[in-house]
Amino acid sequence: MDTYQKLDPEIKASWLANLRSGDYAQTRGLLRRDVAVEGIPAGYCCLGVLADSIIESPLGEGMGWMKTDNRDLGGYFGREGVTNRFSDDVTAGTLPDWIREVIGLDSNAADHLIRMNDRFNRSFDEIATWVEENL
Repeated sequence: MDTYQKLDPEIKASWLANLRSGDYAQTRGLLRRDVAVEGIPAGYCCLGVLADSIIESPLGEGMGWMKTDNRDLGGYFGREGVTNRFSDDVTAGTLPDWIREVIGLDSNAADHLIRMNDRFNRSFDEIATWVEENL
């Protein structure tokens, strides 16, 4: 069994509540997708829900979603005011390294969550249970 770094407890509690709230539709491949594309629904991946949880927290001051020209993308997550989507400060498919370090999400756990969401199509409730037990 893998051992993962423990998340910031406030972020974890908010993330778990958001994953289980029913307020987020689930998508794959991006943190957030505003329009369904080729059979992939609009919504958030599990890490996109985490990004929203971070934005809602005191740690999220100055962070938000950056809109893109590509209509299927809901935007890139990162520091507000950043306009270069290729900057290390923003990302669309996973959380930037700098924010993962702040909240205590190691890369192995992030990769596992991406696989659960995108490859194995686990529900947000199943992902929340895994987060509760492992992070």
